[in-house]
Amino acid sequence: MAKSTMAVCLATLAASEGASVVIVDADDKGTSTDWGNARSEDGVEPAINVVGVMRQCARTIAALAREYDLVVVDIGAGNKAVIKECAEISNLVLLPCGPMQPEISRTVQTLALLQDVQVPVYVLLNRVALHPRAKETQFVRQQFRDAGVKVFEAVLPRRKIWEATGNGLAIHELPGADPAVVEMRAVYDEVVRRISETEAA
Repeated sequence: MAKSTMAVCLATLAASEGASVVIVDADDKGTSTDWGNARSEDGVEPAINVVGVMRQCARTIAALAREYDLVVVDIGAGNKAVIKECAEISNLVLLPCGPMQPEISRTVQTLALLQDVQVPVYVLLNRVALHPRAKETQFVRQQFRDAGVKVFEAVLPRRKIWEATGNGLAIHELPGADPAVVEMRAVYDEVVRRISETEAA
């Protein structure tokens, strides 16, 4: 699963609990926008508003934050200026990263970009081995920890079912996705907990 899938799943879980949610799609690929259009066309509830923004993202996010309980931002990995601009006004930055070295290297570059941002930045291990204590997963986790990077306790393992979330549905809305739902719920719960910790500090 990729960052757009994570964004729509987090937003939909929050909406299912009664929060008013909007997704800001600041990725020129428009994956979240396409997902939102498919969801709207099929009349899936709860409805999720997706706003495509390519300029003045921070200003848009600040305005939407006054209207919604939660603003989830999906940003293209190569859009460094927007990443930093949006991170500076966020409550939490979550960077999904797979176990392959090229992806780890790109994530390290993004982390360097955000080193002066005064909000919590975490890496979420993504598409890793199914067993949470697998050597591959522990190796990647330790790489980040040795570099002083905060890593989410929850992980998202490789599962075929994630490929079915591009049709306007979130993982918890798909039949037969129980293990992946548990994993995504753990990520969501940790997001809520981390934001609460930040607000209480």
